[in-house]
Amino acid sequence: MINMAEIERIVCPLCMHNYLKEEVISDKRFNFFDTGKNHFVLIETTKGGKIAGTGKGYRGSAKATGFEVFERLTIEEALNTGRYNDEIMQIKNQIIKLAREFIRLGLMKKNDI
Repeated sequence: MINMAEIERIVCPLCMHNYLKEEVISDKRFNFFDTGKNHFVLIETTKGGKIAGTGKGYRGSAKATGFEVFERLTIEEALNTGRYNDEIMQIKNQIIKLAREFIRLGLMKKNDI
């Protein structure tokens, strides 16, 4: 018989990234995003390298040099551009689903929002 270890993971309901339960013990794991300060959109540039998603290099291209942050946008800044409305609405809709489930389970009330 094979001995198996059990690993508990907590899955973020917004992005589906999973964390070891031990990593989530700190209240900072899901409580770190400052909506007025942290970036929601990160725009990066790169020189040379491969054509994104193809695995093929540009003809005569320079060796990839990594990514350089070009611009950071908060949620408000991203909304004001009009370019990220779909992504913002997807997150909003997921937050509403989560809030409804938390209300159903008695974990929060409508006036908590």
